[in-house]
Amino acid sequence: MSTLRELHGDKVAARDGLVGWLRDVYFDDEHWAVRYFVVHTHDWAPARRMLIPPDSVEPGLSGPNKIRLALTRAQVERVRVGEVATPARLRSGIDIIGYGIEARDGSLGEVEDLVVDDDSWAIRDVVVDTRKWWPGGHVRVHPAYVERIDRERRKVHVRLTRAQVRRSGARSARR
Repeated sequence: MSTLRELHGDKVAARDGLVGWLRDVYFDDEHWAVRYFVVHTHDWAPARRMLIPPDSVEPGLSGPNKIRLALTRAQVERVRVGEVATPARLRSGIDIIGYGIEARDGSLGEVEDLVVDDDSWAIRDVVVDTRKWWPGGHVRVHPAYVERIDRERRKVHVRLTRAQVRRSGARSARR
């Protein structure tokens, strides 16, 4: 497991060389699964940023600070979806960071990070910074508790009360 902040800036390498650096992930907020890596390619490809699906990752060969693709650079050029523009049904992980968290009975905190499973590329938890609302720092809220994401108001609404999050609706985040 990694957080999006930990993954941000990781090298993305093809079988025959560096492709670029991870800048973001686009995820499906219905299934909470990463659908694309947003990779900054620097100078080797015509598009400075491209979308690469996570099923292109070589299982077992990625490690700290590096995502290894099971593709050559030429294959990456063909696989890529294109220039970056957030597809309508997907969310930018980086954009979600900083959104307010709204419980059923009021504000709870802000999205601090997303916990990503490096094997399945599923989002396992939303890390919430609660320090403005109560002592304790951070809690993790499972995506199943997210009711909706309001892009316009920059808020994530959860199906829990603040007390439920404190007691059992969330897990303490160890950071």
